Order: sequence, then C-alpha cells, then structure tokens
Amino acid sequence: MMLNPCGTLTLSRERFRHNVAFFRSVIPPGAKISAVVKANAYGHGLACTLQLLTENQVNWCSVFSLSEAAAVLHIQPSMNVHVLCPVSFNRRRALDDAAPFPADPAIARQVHLTIQDVRCAELLNAEARASGQSLQVQIQLDVGLTRQGCVPEELGSIVQAVRRMDHLCLTGVFAHFSHGETPGSDISQRQYETFLKLTRPLREDGVLTHIHNSGGAIRNVPIHIDLVRIGIGLYGLQPSMEHAIQELQPVAELTAPVVTLHHRLAGTGVGYGHQFITTRDTQIAILPVGYADGYRRELGGVTSIQINRRNYPIVGRISMDQMAVDVTGGDVQVGDAAVLISSDPQSDISMDRLAQRCRTIGYELATGLGSRLTRVLI
Repeated sequence: MMLNPCGTLTLSRERFRHNVAFFRSVIPPGAKISAVVKANAYGHGLACTLQLLTENQVNWCSVFSLSEAAAVLHIQPSMNVHVLCPVSFNRRRALDDAAPFPADPAIARQVHLTIQDVRCAELLNAEARASGQSLQVQIQLDVGLTRQGCVPEELGSIVQAVRRMDHLCLTGVFAHFSHGETPGSDISQRQYETFLKLTRPLREDGVLTHIHNSGGAIRNVPIHIDLVRIGIGLYGLQPSMEHAIQELQPVAELTAPVVTLHHRLAGTGVGYGHQFITTRDTQIAILPVGYADGYRRELGGVTSIQINRRNYPIVGRISMDQMAVDVTGGDVQVGDAAVLISSDPQSDISMDRLAQRCRTIGYELATGLGSRLTRVLI
C-alpha cells in the first residue's frame, strides 16, 4: 500500500462535543454559541469544523472577512455568519477582500456585517439600496481593547443613524475583552459593566449583544448576554496556559507515517548544516511533515514524537517537508504512525506545550497548520 505522503490531522467528534457541552453549561440558558471559525477554523479545517458544529446544533459562527463568510455558506448555507472585521471605505471603495456587501442575496440573508461609524453605515446603505438588497449589520464597540470599534460615547448616534436607514437592519452590538483570560481581572469587570450599561436598552429591543470569548466566558460569567463567541476553547486549546481551563479537551491530533528508515554509522551528519551528528550506530526514521505543514523549525532537536507509545527525539533541523527522528533501539517499521502533536493536554507534545517550547501560544501553532495536512473526523 502506498503511504500518504503527508500528515493527518484527526479531529475527535467526542472531544468537540464535550467542549461544546462544557461551554453551554457555563453560559445563560437560551444564549447561543457563535463558533469562531476564522483562519480555517484555527487551522483545524473549515469543512470538518462546520460538520461538527452542525452535529452539535450550533448554527452561528464568526469569521474575520467576507470571503471567509462566503466559504462558510458554500459549505453550510443555513449557518448565520458574523463578519468580525468592520467594513471600511476609502473614497467609496470597500477595503474588504471581496466586496462591500454580499453580491448573492442568499448569502446576504445569512451574513451579519460589522460597522463602527456613521459614515460607513451611510455608504453601505447607499450601495445596498443600489443593489436592491437589505443588509444585516452589527456595531462593534470598543470598551478598552483599542483595536477596532466605536468609543462608548458614539454608540447612541450610530444606533440612531442605522435605524433611520432603509436598507440596513441592526441585529447586534458587540465588543471584545482585553483581559478575558485573566481570572478576577478588574479591567474585564469594568469593560463588562460598561458594555452591559450601554447595550441593555438595545437588548430589550431584540438586538443581539455579545462580548465574551473563550476565556471571558469562564472568567466573567456571562449574564444578560444573548450570544457568546467561542474560538480557541471549542478546539480544546487554552486561552492562557498560565490560567488553564482544566475541562477543555484538545480535539486534534497530528500524525504522520514513517516513510523511510536509515541505518547510519557513528559520525554521520543528519539534515541541513549537519546540526546533528550521530555518536553511535543509529536508526533514523524520516517523517513527511515539516515547517510548511506548521510544524515549527524551533522544535528540531528539542522535542520528541511518539511511535507505538514510545517517545523518540527529533534530530537535526526540521525541513520544509520532512523531519528526522532517532528511533535507535525501538521496534519501528516503515508505515508506523508517529504522533507529532498529541490530543492529550498533559502530554509534552500537546499543541499548547509545543507552543510554549516555541515561545508562542497555541493559537499561533494551530492557525499555522498547513493545507497539505489531510483532515479527518473520527
């Protein structure tokens, strides 16, 4: 049998279901989860993740761009999709990567665009009128993150302006915590109180309100909130390793087959630059995954993989497409599956712990998982 010449990212239905159930247990009854599926579902694969969401009756998701929204609706036409990045105009030309509004009316019915000022709303309304469409919009409010969104003093005037427009329908107001992953944060509490004060009258009028992310949903228990945006936590990764949420179960495991075995004598250089030189007769296994697949170069020579429940060190530099592993003394055969990223959160080769070795966060490692990886559900 010919071996798959790339790695496989296996996603666990059971673990995803567990994570969804956990977050549902901590948000208010009746509140909806909006699954954040931007950046190819945090590297886990959009198509597989949308299937998991459908299986778990999650019918809201959040993306960053309009092109991502179109990709979602191509796969799952009934999904409600919120585009988090505010629509921007420069001399009446939209800066979004696709268009200022969805050209397909069917897509327009499912998409909620984001605005952050009156001028944007006016231009969007004019273009919607010219196209004969009505568009759903949500207003982004900045309560302290200082990224995008209107300041609290501007919210009222934007709401009033949108409600006067004939082709825009206000469906939501949202913000984002700056310290959502930090337990007992006074900053988060102040941001939450500001948000609730400003949005309470809108919520009573049926406008969706949401501010919580994965960490915020646990650290600032959501009350008087209609929607909770859950991203990294749905995939079982930690918003912060310093303040780990023990209930989360990583969904993905990365494996790759042993495609070649070499026997080399002592004194043999391995890989680019011969960063590793054998000091004894050595058995070297080659795995078809490298930094182009998201397995970082920093991990070469400092971590291990697992074959048949035994750990073996990566040796030499990690290449674009391959890596070398010292399997001397082990019972390893061509075709054996090697675990490169474990779904066990306590493992030294879990996504979050490997990220720490790279002096980064699980978000960055996950979103860097490459398109060549085969993604499967079990």
